[in-house]
Order: sequence, then structure tokens, then C-alpha cells
Amino acid sequence: MAEQHDAEVTIVGQGAKLEGTVVSAGSLRIDGQVKGQINAEGDVMLSPQSQVEADIRARTSWWPGGSRARST
Repeated sequence: MAEQHDAEVTIVGQGAKLEGTVVSAGSLRIDGQVKGQINAEGDVMLSPQSQVEADIRARTSWWPGGSRARST
């Protein structure tokens, strides 16, 4: 049976602060703060209240105008 990583969504909560490299086998939703690099096999979604300064590598990514992110 094949693994279904698309169904997995990791959430970085509003009170969380992460610095470094964040890796997700599925999709990732960020409500908190991340600084560094984000690598996800699925989608990356940044909420309007998130504070992100990161390079993002993902299948697709979405972020509001206030975040400083670069998608590759």
C-alpha cells in the first residue's frame, strides 16, 4: 500500500517560534513564526497572522503579502 503524505498536514501553531530548517513529509500550515528554510513534499500555506522569513521548497505555496518568503 502506498503512503499518502498528501493527507498529512503539519501545523505550526500561532504561539510557536521555529528557527532553522522545517521539514514536512506532507503539507504544512504555518500560523506562528518561522525563520530559515521550509521543505515540504506537499503544499505550504502561511496564514495572515504568520511571521515567516524563509526560503520555501514545496509542491505549491501560498502566503499573504506581509510574509517575507521565497518559493523555489
